[in-house]
Amino acid sequence: MSNRDRYEQFLQNKTVCIVGPSPSIKNTPNKKDQVDKIQSYDLIVRLNKCMPVPKTLSEYVGERTDIIYNCMSPDPESGGFIDIDFLKDKISWIVASLPNKPPFAFDISNFNKRNQGTINFTTPRLEYYNQISSKMKTRPNTGTMAILDILSCKIKELYITGITFFRGGYVPEYRNYNEEQVLKRMADHGNHKQEPQIEYIKSALKNDQRVTTDKYLKAILDE
Repeated sequence: MSNRDRYEQFLQNKTVCIVGPSPSIKNTPNKKDQVDKIQSYDLIVRLNKCMPVPKTLSEYVGERTDIIYNCMSPDPESGGFIDIDFLKDKISWIVASLPNKPPFAFDISNFNKRNQGTINFTTPRLEYYNQISSKMKTRPNTGTMAILDILSCKIKELYITGITFFRGGYVPEYRNYNEEQVLKRMADHGNHKQEPQIEYIKSALKNDQRVTTDKYLKAILDE
């Protein structure tokens, strides 16, 4: 059985929560209720430079992490260095948010050489990724790809919080960029156009009864 098949089997019939790094995760009247909700799911997914979760952030979103979606670029302004020794006893899977093809294959290969199977690792199915990126006509964000990749599996339920397509930038514990800086950086690199991704996600989630979101993402998808 391939790693991808094993990953899909791991997700089967599970309830899943994706926690992104939007400042909206701190806009809660009750931190404990929010943490309890996140930790009530079978699996918690976080993105890129998510661990260790700083104490100033864990009081809002908890610390448990089962799956990390990472773009696999070691650049500290992208996916960041993946500390295998630190993570090996704390998470179940690392999933690349990009497939094993150029130009992403180089970073994936370097990670696999370091990892040597220590942490379970897989990538999106190539045909599925190509279909998505072709329709969007842009490279999906790590958060976008995490949502779509998980929904391509036979999960029971998905709750999404802390993903706002960079409206408001990031929480400072994750990366100290405001919205204008984030979008400028992406525009300079010619990747990750947000509007096509929002429209695609709107369509993908519209009739999927497995999905609920926090009020901030819901407001974006309802526009």
